[in-house]
Amino acid sequence: MASDADGSTQTVSALTAHLSLVTDLENAIALGSPKRRAAMLLHVTDLFIRGSDQFTENEIDLFDEVFTRLASGIDVTLRLLLAENLAFVANAPRKITRMLANDEDIKVSYPILVHSTRLDDVEIASIVRTKGQAHLLAVSRRKSVTEAVTEELVERGNKQVLASVMANPGARFSHAGFTLLAEHSHGDAVLADNLQVKRQYSLVEPCFLFGGNEVPQLAV
Repeated sequence: MASDADGSTQTVSALTAHLSLVTDLENAIALGSPKRRAAMLLHVTDLFIRGSDQFTENEIDLFDEVFTRLASGIDVTLRLLLAENLAFVANAPRKITRMLANDEDIKVSYPILVHSTRLDDVEIASIVRTKGQAHLLAVSRRKSVTEAVTEELVERGNKQVLASVMANPGARFSHAGFTLLAEHSHGDAVLADNLQVKRQYSLVEPCFLFGGNEVPQLAV
């Protein structure tokens, strides 16, 4: 009986907190005060970070709604603070994570693009196809970069992006991606040297780099 009572108390407490949060959010938006929105955003961010490992998916969705509504129109300093706080959270809300990853200001998008595990390959590839070279460079520095993403990076990236993704030990390349790298490296001594190092390493662990058993033999 005691456990049932405790569970009921926790449910009522969670509902009360939910209603309070929504009320505060509506007030912050209705008042239209940047200072109040900023204070609310910092408060919600602190609440989420402290309890992120205990929230249910429904609760995370609630935070997502609050974050996305508050983050609209805030200045770059607050967007950066939010991105830095959410970038390393394994279950960070997905909508606000995508919003920050697509931010035109690279200072904001950088921590999400490099560190967040809440972005999937489709979302990352879309960013690579539509954003500038600074965003591509950030993507090239992720701990793990799949074949689908490296192909997009090699297709659109400049010399700095290509050198970065070639130097990334967590980047995997398809045969097509590696072939395109070789084409880009033709006539460029620095890229050619980097490609040669990548090829030599692939002879040790071809599956890690190419996702298959065959190592392409390419002329550089």
